[in-house]
Amino acid sequence: MRITHALSANGYREVALLKLQADVGLATDKVIAMWKLITKATRRYKGYKHGFGRIIQREMKVRSLRLWNYPALKAKLIAEGKHQSQNTIVATGLLVLAAPPSESRKRLDRTECVLRLLLATPPSEAD
Repeated sequence: MRITHALSANGYREVALLKLQADVGLATDKVIAMWKLITKATRRYKGYKHGFGRIIQREMKVRSLRLWNYPALKAKLIAEGKHQSQNTIVATGLLVLAAPPSESRKRLDRTECVLRLLLATPPSEAD
């Protein structure tokens, strides 16, 4: 959870493994394993990118819809359950309730989105 929280912050311009390891206080192999787990989950994500931090957004392979005949295409995708809006992960504010008041709500919401994404990823895909 600490790694997810650190990665969901926009404060990390470049993911510096040693800095991240020092910040969360875990071994390098655990930090690398968590990063691999997050990147696998984000590459399979089919929703909108908003709500995630920049580092994690960079890993997402979300394709936007073509605008030609958009209303009909959107209706078809919604009927099939494949529209981005149906797969978007949204924070509910659960982490905000348990965190100290000094933590930023946006940062906690981004962390919650990543954690929800990890929980929604089937174990066979996350390994």
